[in-house]
Amino acid sequence: YLFEGSVLERVPGRSYYLEIQLPDESIYRSIPQTMPEVVKPNKLYFELEEIEEISDLENIIIKRYLNLYINTPVLKDNQGYHFIWRMDHAYSFAELQCSPLKTPLTCYITRKLINDNLKIFSSEDLSGGELRDFRVGSIAILPNWEFFEKHFFNVAQHSITKEAYIYWETVKKVAQSTGSIFDTPPGPINGNIYNVNDPDERVLGFFEVSAVDTIRTYTFAADLEPLAIEDRCSPLVWPPWRFPECCNCLVIPDSHLQRPEYWGFLREEHR
Repeated sequence: YLFEGSVLERVPGRSYYLEIQLPDESIYRSIPQTMPEVVKPNKLYFELEEIEEISDLENIIIKRYLNLYINTPVLKDNQGYHFIWRMDHAYSFAELQCSPLKTPLTCYITRKLINDNLKIFSSEDLSGGELRDFRVGSIAILPNWEFFEKHFFNVAQHSITKEAYIYWETVKKVAQSTGSIFDTPPGPINGNIYNVNDPDERVLGFFEVSAVDTIRTYTFAADLEPLAIEDRCSPLVWPPWRFPECCNCLVIPDSHLQRPEYWGFLREEHR
């Protein structure tokens, strides 16, 4: 569950806890967490990578990835920070003039960027005041045509407490031993929630309080050269309706017509 917007006032330096009362009147409460201060990243950039993989037919295939790297302050007044990064990406897709009776639309497709490997960091043992060239995400350039028009990458940098970092570090270690953060762990991972009436009950879950700054960058097809990006709906190819999305972009999964509020932002602009 995520509480955001105007659900509650959020102030760095203030402590918060979560309390849940079930229908049987049992009460579960989290250990208070103090919200850290917001840390704004200095830079977000991307690089292309080619990886050779073996297909199911035992042929060598080349997969292309776009990797996202971040530079961010990690030290202030000799005090370190703890981070976890979460990402999404979005691209635009313009229809063709398939019918004189219909005005072509532009759709926007927004998706979470989910990596099996949690992206967390602690600066406690780091010398220097900046973390540089840290890879926070990777996305396969597949299908290729999704990268023809403007494609945004939004990286939310969460400043978290040391307790939250230790929890996510444990989750990551367990995931590395089982294969994925989405696999069932071999044993329960202790969190910070407890039964008020029965402290000995084992309760799963962690209540996290974070301060977030989002930094963005984007690509066009030309940014990915020499990789040739397909123009899915080129007006030079006939017929224009060979792909359904060229005449009705709403058939693309996760598509909508509402232009994201950040679409006019410049590269590396914050929110």
